[in-house]
Formats: sequence, structure tokens, C-alpha cells
Amino acid sequence: MNIQALSFLSGSWEGNGFVMDFSEPQHTMMFGSMQAADNQGKTIYWETFRFEVVEDQLFLHAIALGKNRGTFILTNNNGNELFFDGYKDFDQKVNKLYYRTNSPGGELSLGVFGIQDNEEYTQEWKVTNRKVK
Repeated sequence: MNIQALSFLSGSWEGNGFVMDFSEPQHTMMFGSMQAADNQGKTIYWETFRFEVVEDQLFLHAIALGKNRGTFILTNNNGNELFFDGYKDFDQKVNKLYYRTNSPGGELSLGVFGIQDNEEYTQEWKVTNRKVK
């Protein structure tokens, strides 16, 4: 697995009430962050992401509000679409996630699959590149 498969995530992104930033993939790692704010501009939620290639497998380590959200493993790579499944220490609230783009560098979709209140659910967010307006 080549970390360069994540290149389409690189950059600064914004969605409805939140921003995301992803570094360029370097060597065997890539880093990202997300923060959401309320209407007064106060940060109310944040996450950090560490993508890492280990023994030809791509892992995503997620932290939310300072708490481990688990490790996810890449299970499907279709070029501009990446799917990760829960691998270790993950909460069933989010047990799969994905990133995809039909417009590299312009728009990005990210989504989660999980179980909440004993029901399966999915949620997707769309973001646009903050530098492409």
C-alpha cells in the first residue's frame, strides 16, 4: 500500500459549520484534523486523524475530543474512494467510514456507518476546498 493513495484528501476543506485540514502524505504517514464551531465561533468538537502504512496495510487512527475513537483499516481503495472498517478499539457508533471525491481538489465527501440506539445509521458530509471558490 502506498500512502500516496491519500493524496486527494490533502488540503484545507470546509463544510457546514466545520473545517478540515489534511497534510500531504509523506513517507508512511499523513495527518488530518477537523473542528466544528457554534454560531458564535466557539469550537464545540474536534478530531485528529493519523493515517499510517504498516506492513503494506493502511490504518487510520482517530481521536475525538482527546479520546481514542479506534483504529480503522483500509478495506477498499477505488482510486478516489477509500473505505475503512473498524479494526481495533473502535466504538460501534462508528464502525466504518469513507472518503470519496468526484472532483479531486474541489469537493470531498466523507461518511460513517454505525449503530446508534440499536439501529444502523449512515451519515455523510460534503466539504469544498477552501482555496477553490
